[in-house]
Amino acid sequence: MDRRITINREMQDESISLFVRLLGIYYVSLIFGAMHIGPIGSLLKIIGFIPIVVWFFFRSTVYFSRLWTVFMLEVLWTAAANIWTINAAGSKERLFTQGAFLLLLVSVSAYIYNDREIYYLKRCLVWSSRISAVCTVAFASFHEGRMYLNGVLKEDPNYLCAYFLFGIVNGFQILMGDEDQERSKLFYGLEELFYFYVIFATGSRGGLLAVLAAVFVYCLFREKRWTISPQTVITCCAAGILLVVAVFVMFRFVPMEVLDRFSPSTLAHTDGTGRFTIWEDTLRVFRNSSLARQMGGYGPGTAFTLAEVFNYRVKNVVHNIFLEHLIELGVVGLALYCIYIFRFWICARIQKNDFAFAVMSGLIVLSLSTSIQTFKPYWNILIFIICSEYTTRSVSEKERE
Repeated sequence: MDRRITINREMQDESISLFVRLLGIYYVSLIFGAMHIGPIGSLLKIIGFIPIVVWFFFRSTVYFSRLWTVFMLEVLWTAAANIWTINAAGSKERLFTQGAFLLLLVSVSAYIYNDREIYYLKRCLVWSSRISAVCTVAFASFHEGRMYLNGVLKEDPNYLCAYFLFGIVNGFQILMGDEDQERSKLFYGLEELFYFYVIFATGSRGGLLAVLAAVFVYCLFREKRWTISPQTVITCCAAGILLVVAVFVMFRFVPMEVLDRFSPSTLAHTDGTGRFTIWEDTLRVFRNSSLARQMGGYGPGTAFTLAEVFNYRVKNVVHNIFLEHLIELGVVGLALYCIYIFRFWICARIQKNDFAFAVMSGLIVLSLSTSIQTFKPYWNILIFIICSEYTTRSVSEKERE
């Protein structure tokens, strides 16, 4: 029997609350994070305030969570860093965005979720990837053969690839499982091909590496291991055929100048598109800074300002979230960031939530080459981990203990 039919039968008596439905709308609207509305920011930011408003007026209960309390400390440190920042406007904007996300985490942790709601939220995450991929192809522009979102929807290609992580990991869950019918697996196999086509078309090496890392982690840590059965043989054969088709699609529809970006020779001579130079300059500034600056940084949202003030050879953001925290919020800020990210990551593993664990692993890898400070896909998986932590099942288990 199809596993999804079984799940639906088991959950038929469980309802989905208004708050969860609004949270699902926020998830599905992920691509609107690439639609900016003047000084307000992205359209997704406005949608994200709706669940907070519902929580405030209809519940307004606050439960301290072991997951978001360290993030709260980072927000407080970010607020303190506004005192000694070298870019007041950028620091205030960063503090407002992080404060809004903290409110969303607080509101999410005020509810207990049933299995149907968790399943619903996961499906919303998957659909956010599907909608993002379709919108990318529909509204894409091309420069030097690479696919870009650079119109009404505007997003960096490296960041854009992370939007697809939910759909990609979910697809591998289906393809490597034993419960679903072969017709269903064929659909998910084609969906995976579509994601990888878009990723290669963007020419994003960091995005591809993040996706491959997520898939590798899922295959390594998933609960159910391969067994030698007819279904396993069929799945292996299907995976081989899909791989051959994927290679054909890449060479047929992606320009060679874009595919050359992924070749070893190109990787060896590009200096990470200037990233290595930026990292060297960032570490140089950190080493030559006073002890106070090393511990407290130069202020949140000041990475680009630092590149101009200290005459970086490549004037851009740091393109590494850990180095960016180090130079903006100092050793203290970097430590707080690492602790809260590590706690969420470990919590997903303790939950045996292979989906969230794999997605978050991919995002951590992406953060090594990007500045995903206020990145909505990252925040969405953190919210999902909190929801998975506060379920009716986990509460009953704690009561039994």
